[in-house]
Amino acid sequence: MNNAGAIDANIVLRYLVGDIAEQYQAVRMLIRQCPGKLLVPDIAVVECVFVLSRHYQLNRTTIANMLLSFINLPATVGSVELF
Repeated sequence: MNNAGAIDANIVLRYLVGDIAEQYQAVRMLIRQCPGKLLVPDIAVVECVFVLSRHYQLNRTTIANMLLSFINLPATVGSVELF
């Protein structure tokens, strides 16, 4: 697998929430144009869960579905298994 690098929670959150349009578009472009796989480290997943549950007040099922859909994008790969 050709890894292009790792992304942090801020990038994942900007993509999932889309609340800042310019940043959302930049993340989409990054993912589309990435020449290899982007690693989503386990700490980024943990930080996203915290922010999505505390700040956005989403439930566990919604958060899990959002993160799984992101990790399953063709350009990303997770370093953890979510279940």
